[in-house]
Amino acid sequence: MPRRFSKCLSIANQIRDRRVDRVLGSIYEREKRAYVDAEKIYNQMIEEVEARREYMHGIILELMKLESDFVLDEWLAVLRAAEQEDFTEISRKLA
Repeated sequence: MPRRFSKCLSIANQIRDRRVDRVLGSIYEREKRAYVDAEKIYNQMIEEVEARREYMHGIILELMKLESDFVLDEWLAVLRAAEQEDFTEISRKLA
């Protein structure tokens, strides 16, 4: 392997094999592992936001069942705004 490919040489030294196909295979496996880990973290973040949104939606439904007065309407508006923020966060993460 030529000296100008220093990253490939360092990987070849790590896996103790200088064959190009083995080095490229090792690089591919590392990238694949990194992608899978990043995808797991991404999915966990979306699930957390979705769970938080569902919880707040349940609270909103319970507050709507109660008699409406000024205090409840104020908190209901705050919860709806937070729910809308979660919707925008989910859509931003999915885009």
